[in-house]
Amino acid sequence: MEETVGLAIAAILTLMVYSFLIADNPLFRLAEHLLVGTALGYAVLVVLQRFLLPSISDVLATGGNPLSRLMTALGLLWGLLLWLWLARPVRWLASWPLAIVFGVGAALAIGGALMGTLIPQVGATMLPLSGNGWLDNLVIVIVVIAGLSYFFFIVRKEHPLGKIASGVAHFGRWCLMLALGAFLGTRAIALFSALIERIQFLGSILR
Repeated sequence: MEETVGLAIAAILTLMVYSFLIADNPLFRLAEHLLVGTALGYAVLVVLQRFLLPSISDVLATGGNPLSRLMTALGLLWGLLLWLWLARPVRWLASWPLAIVFGVGAALAIGGALMGTLIPQVGATMLPLSGNGWLDNLVIVIVVIAGLSYFFFIVRKEHPLGKIASGVAHFGRWCLMLALGAFLGTRAIALFSALIERIQFLGSILR
């Protein structure tokens, strides 16, 4: 019985979401608000059960590493200070944890971009041009160099070297367009797959 009710609710919500294809309407907005509210409520429960309550238990526990308990208590204190942003007279106290959050967040974002994206991609293009697969490696190296040359604006086009760089940049532009087209095509296929799955789900419910 519970499974049947759940499937019926899922089918109704699916129809409410796809009603946006006709026009913007209250049913679609209701489904949108339900999605956001459910996701937010689930996130709050996850934070409470997996982070906040265990952290408070660790601080109040008599055993354990004192330094670890102190750092956890400071983290909870900084989190509580963030709520003071809602109170205008003492809002300045919330600027301290906000500064730490933005500073640490910026450092992690830059470090993640360098170590997780830029450096691995640079290493992935440094391929050997000998042995098995040398032709594929050569194509990758040429495409990468051509794509990067599209953003090279130092040499003038009137200069002989500039004419060569302009031609390579033009080829790199087409390579970038093909790469973006392939990415958008993959994205469209994924969206169509999700649409087909929902249509099949509705068909199985209506049978």
